[in-house]
Amino acid sequence: YGFNSMYINFFKGLQYEIGEIIDIPEPDITPMKARRRKREKEETFSFSVDHYVADTYELGRSKEEILSEHPHFGVRGFWCDWKEGEGKVETQTQTPTQEETRVDEGQACEQEAKTENEILHPGSFGLAQKERKRNEEEKENEKEGGNAEEGASRLSKSERDALRSIPSRPYLVDHPLRELLSIVDVLLAFAYDYRITMAEHNCESGWTIRKLSGTLSWFDVYRSPKEVTISFFRRALCYPLHRNMILCEMALEDVRKMLRAGRLCVLKILLQIKLLLEKREHGHTYTNLYIDHFCVWWQFVSPQAILRLSDEMEKVKVEKEHLNMDLETKEKIALQKILMEDEEEEEAE
Repeated sequence: YGFNSMYINFFKGLQYEIGEIIDIPEPDITPMKARRRKREKEETFSFSVDHYVADTYELGRSKEEILSEHPHFGVRGFWCDWKEGEGKVETQTQTPTQEETRVDEGQACEQEAKTENEILHPGSFGLAQKERKRNEEEKENEKEGGNAEEGASRLSKSERDALRSIPSRPYLVDHPLRELLSIVDVLLAFAYDYRITMAEHNCESGWTIRKLSGTLSWFDVYRSPKEVTISFFRRALCYPLHRNMILCEMALEDVRKMLRAGRLCVLKILLQIKLLLEKREHGHTYTNLYIDHFCVWWQFVSPQAILRLSDEMEKVKVEKEHLNMDLETKEKIALQKILMEDEEEEEAE
C-alpha cells in the first residue's frame, strides 16, 4: 500500500489506534481485491436511505434547484480562473524520470493496460492538436514573463513552505495510471469539501477528504477514470453531512477544470490537501504514505499524460445504476413511506 505500493508494516505498533486512522482493519495482510470487496461491503452497510432521500429532495434533484435554494454550493473554485495549462513550477530534482511513459503490461490486466496506454501514450491527431495549442500558449506566457518564478508565485507562503518540507527523490513507478487515478481520487474529495464548506475549509475538512477517498481510507487502487469516480460517488453518498448526486457531479466537473488548469494548479491543491490533513491527529500518516509522493511525482508527469487524463475524465458519466446501490428502488420505497406518513398526519388532524 501507499504510493507505488512502497510500504509494508507501516502500522506496526499501532494496532490499537489503526481504527482511528484508516478504515481497512489489517492492511498488511489484506490483498488488493479483498480491500475493494470489503470497502464496498462497508459502504453498503453505512448507506442511510433516509439521509440520502432527505438530502436528495431537500437540497434539490437538479443543479438549478440546489443553487437556487442553497447558493453557497455554487462557490467558484480558484481553478476556474486559471487559463488552460497556466503556470509552471520549479521541479525538485534536476532531471525528470521516465516512469510516466512506461507501462508494465506483464502485471496489469488487459483493460488497465489499454486505459494506461491511452492516457500515457497518446497518439491521436486531436490530442496532438491540443498539445500544439497548449505549447503555443506556454510560449506566449513566457514572452509575457510567465516563467517558473512567476508560476511559483501562484503558491501561498504556506504552500511553498510545505513543498520545501517534502524530501526530493526520484521515482520508478510500476503503474503510473494507478497513481494518476489516486491523485484524481483525492482531488474529487477535496472538491466536494470545497463546495460544502463554501471554500472555507474547517476542522473537519481533513476527515472529509480522507473519508471520501478510497485511496486514503482503504488503500484501494483504480484502473480507470470511471472506476475511481464511481468509488467517490458511493462514498460521498454514505459519509459526509450532505449526500447528493448533483453535488457529486459538481465535484467531478471541478476536477475536470483542475486538470485543464494544468500542473501547477493541481500541485497547489495537493499542497492544500497536505496542510488540511496534517491539522488532524495522525494526519501525517496520509501525507507520508501518499500526498508527499504525489506532490513530487506529479511535477514530472508529462503534459501529454495530464492532457489525456483530462480528456478521459471528460468522458466519464456516472448514473445511479452504476453505483450498485439500488438507489431508484430505495428512493421509491422511501417516498411512499413519506407520503403514507403525511396522509396519516392529515387524517389525525
